[in-house]
Amino acid sequence: PFLPENSPEATPVVTTPAPTIEPIVTIDTSRYNVVKADASWNAAANNCIANGGNLVTINNKDEFAGLCALADKHKLEAVWVGGFRKSGNIVWLSGETSDYIPWAAGEPSYRDAYGNSENFLLLVKNANGIWEYCDAVDDITSLYSGRMGYIMEK
Repeated sequence: PFLPENSPEATPVVTTPAPTIEPIVTIDTSRYNVVKADASWNAAANNCIANGGNLVTINNKDEFAGLCALADKHKLEAVWVGGFRKSGNIVWLSGETSDYIPWAAGEPSYRDAYGNSENFLLLVKNANGIWEYCDAVDDITSLYSGRMGYIMEK
């Protein structure tokens, strides 16, 4: 798994409902699969790798807008992406670099209300319908059950 150093989120998570993998959509030269699933970040990352891809790296405003539109189309409200915190810095599973991270107000917060480290990047649709980044613990399925997923990039 891809748990950052000293991560307390090493507990395996059973995903429900079963993942629904949507057909590949191509934006520019990248190919994406939207997967609607109640999955932890680690489960999503491992599933992407097992299927020949990675959790998405969003490199710019246009790609961000296109992927948020895909998430809207599939009625998602929370979407895992491939960024995670390692030694205090955001790194990407793909090995790419990206500085395009439009954080929500008050983010990154680094810890949740219980003091747990928030080491994984998530896109969340706010109450105004705007997509923003936040950092989160590995498993937030109880908050977004039935309304979350992830995007695999190939």
